[in-house]
Amino acid sequence: MKVNDTNSGGVDRFIGEAEIKKITSLSRSTRWRLERSGGFPKKRKISPNRVAWLESEVLDWIAAQSNTDASELESRGALNGNPRR
Repeated sequence: MKVNDTNSGGVDRFIGEAEIKKITSLSRSTRWRLERSGGFPKKRKISPNRVAWLESEVLDWIAAQSNTDASELESRGALNGNPRR
């Protein structure tokens, strides 16, 4: 299930390095290794000096890792750095 499916009216957005580290708790090198092996969403170059990830792909990856529905993560505010537990 895609979190921000266009059928549901959601708009996907890019998230940068600081936010991806906050919501995944993974270091840059760990994400790099996982990305190269196909185990983490691929980053996209959005300008000559900036890369970012699609929020929906990261949320789907988190949900797959924790066997938690991605919409539940979103509703708990996981992207705001304030997950309700």
